[in-house]
Amino acid sequence: MDKNRYESEESIIKMLEQGGLFPVLLDIAPVGVVISDAEEKSLYVNKMFTRLFGYTIDDVPSVYEWWQLAYPDPENRKKAKKAWEAQIESARENRGEINPMQQTVTCKDTSTRIIEFHLASTGLLNIIIFVDITGQKEVELELKQKEERLELALAAANDGLWDWNLTRGTVYFDDTYYTMAGYEPGEFPSEYNEWFNRIHPEDREYCAREIDAHIGGKKTDFDLEYRFLNKDGGWMWIRGRGKIMVRDELGLAQRIIGTHSDINKRKRAELALQRQLRFERMIADISSYFLGLDYGQIDRGINFALQQIGCFFDVDRGYLIEIDHEWDTFSNTYEWCGAGIEPQIENLQDLPLHTIPWLFERIGLMEHIVVIDVSELPPEAAAEKEHLDEQGILSLLAIPIYINERLFGLYGFDSVREKRVWFEDEIILLKLVAGQISSALMKEQADRTIRHLSFHDHLTGLYNRHYLEEEMDRLNKGRQFPVSIIMADLNGLKLVNDTYGHARGDKLLIAAAATLTEVCREEDIVARWGGDEFVILLPRTKAEDAYLIAARITAACNDVNVDDLPLSLALGLSCKESGSDDKTMYDLLREAEDLMYKHKLTDSRSVKNAVLQALLKTLAEKSFETEAHTVRMQKIARQIGTCLNLSDTELSLLNLVITLHDIGKINVAEEILVKEGALNEQEWEIIKTHPEIGFRVTRATEDFSHVAEEVLCHHEHWNGEGYPKGLAGDKIPLLARIAALADAYEVMSNGRPYKAAMSREDIIDELSRCSGRQFDSELVKILIGILKEGDS
Repeated sequence: MDKNRYESEESIIKMLEQGGLFPVLLDIAPVGVVISDAEEKSLYVNKMFTRLFGYTIDDVPSVYEWWQLAYPDPENRKKAKKAWEAQIESARENRGEINPMQQTVTCKDTSTRIIEFHLASTGLLNIIIFVDITGQKEVELELKQKEERLELALAAANDGLWDWNLTRGTVYFDDTYYTMAGYEPGEFPSEYNEWFNRIHPEDREYCAREIDAHIGGKKTDFDLEYRFLNKDGGWMWIRGRGKIMVRDELGLAQRIIGTHSDINKRKRAELALQRQLRFERMIADISSYFLGLDYGQIDRGINFALQQIGCFFDVDRGYLIEIDHEWDTFSNTYEWCGAGIEPQIENLQDLPLHTIPWLFERIGLMEHIVVIDVSELPPEAAAEKEHLDEQGILSLLAIPIYINERLFGLYGFDSVREKRVWFEDEIILLKLVAGQISSALMKEQADRTIRHLSFHDHLTGLYNRHYLEEEMDRLNKGRQFPVSIIMADLNGLKLVNDTYGHARGDKLLIAAAATLTEVCREEDIVARWGGDEFVILLPRTKAEDAYLIAARITAACNDVNVDDLPLSLALGLSCKESGSDDKTMYDLLREAEDLMYKHKLTDSRSVKNAVLQALLKTLAEKSFETEAHTVRMQKIARQIGTCLNLSDTELSLLNLVITLHDIGKINVAEEILVKEGALNEQEWEIIKTHPEIGFRVTRATEDFSHVAEEVLCHHEHWNGEGYPKGLAGDKIPLLARIAALADAYEVMSNGRPYKAAMSREDIIDELSRCSGRQFDSELVKILIGILKEGDS
């Protein structure tokens, strides 16, 4: 079995099992559809199948159950099954469609229907289409019975009697015959040629042939159905029957007598039924055609549908117009033309919507547009008239296309040779076909989205790892050498994620992807390898050229900041000069990765420091954590540390703790940080998360990880009632205790916009009140001593 066909059939089976958008096309079809596998297990039945017979897929899980239910009489079942199995075997051998079969089927409610079956077998799938012709057969039977009764009535009443004298070439018509066609008795000459010339031109040859066959002795009589010109200039259907009544001595016909019956209503009903049946078969053909298409073959399906529609409705040109909402333009994307009709598709590309405002205003209101005579368009459609005149269009029908409630475009049907009147029933049928094509377009869009997602990273839009690995295999076997690989890693992503959250980190990833795409060439393959890593495949690229591209990437990153955060990529590069090189593409990738990690170790510290400085700057702008606040805290903390005889190293660490102690507030909303008055419970819970965020940030940075524990604990209370861990006493790191005391003193002594600064005496009283509860009593004693010494 052809691999593409097999994969297509496998994908159809999966889509049937998973549901979703795929069955939409089947469910709108006006015919029953059953899809079964090679073992004749039912995979899918559409809604029309259930409406026709009452059976669901649970009733007929396989062909075996169908035989039992649809043919309850064993003898009938045996005959039907034998004919059916012969046709299935033929379809499987030829991988095609069997000749339609007609059988009587028993429904779930014990009623019966006459069904015309169509079967297409691909080997893996059997697609069965059920066309209900019960109504047609009933009408045919009813018409036959009426015709027989009518013949008796006409014979009794001499309805439409005529008498043809072949020797003289004259025909006698009784009064009823004239009146039947709307004429006054004797209104046209009683000559054979006068009668014959009133027969429709398309029916004359047939009538003459049948009459000559009877006169020549090949037929015992003749029975004709043809169109006849009535008094109003229209065509009516007549049944004419006759038989030779007189022959001469040589046996030559001299006189034929017969009757004419008005069968206009019956014939039109019959033609309408045949037209409806042909339309349903066309729908079934289009549905089957779309079902048999592989991914990416939607063009073939739409062109086939336009051709079927154009021929069925006898239009001169059928086409599909798509709207580009981003650019406010429209283009003719598909077109079918009748014989001798000049195509217009090349003249209808990327035209502004404002050039035909009247037309698209009505299409936008979900209206279909019927123009019987372009020359009679209203004044406000002057632009449209000029546009249509240029294409030689006399009449037009336009039907809007909406996909997912959005205007996609329109289907247009033109009449070029002569003006065309579109009847309401024709418009309804065209809308049905238009809906079928719309469903196919929706499925194609869904398939394209699924395919895009399967090969692209959803965040950055770049190719994903799966696609890249396929391309690596392809390049390794092809003629694309030399091939180079650049591996890139986004520096500082973990720090940004831990500090700002993944939304900010995602913005950095998107910016990195955009930068790589902008710098790289069209033929280069840029992919997200995973996490913070990207891979660029450079076909037909020497190492020296790849180094130039890497240099451009680095330079481009230097110009990019995302919310004041610098964009930095660590790069590694490797090259395979020729196919004879033993290195695989994965060897190249590992070489590029090793070099990338070496560069990352070099760049990482400076990048993280730059990110941290950006964090501190942002925090100062959104809160009271200013540089002056930090300096004042550090000054009083250093005095306390000196009294404790801390070493220079410990004092340096204390300065760092104070610098970073509130870094976790970077993720707290500004309105909470600067709120005047008491925080509510929800706001307070948000504030209490900042020590843990600060802990993650400092721990993720090598230069600051040794103070992460102090940053985490700077809101712990001596009595154990602080947060986030509820530590008490000496279990709280000393530097965290000093930072907490210095922070409280700085706020009390300098105030805030919503709180006045306190006097030294009030500060000492407040510190004494909190000693042994919030703060370490020994540290409070030292700070009060420093304050009192400053007073002396």
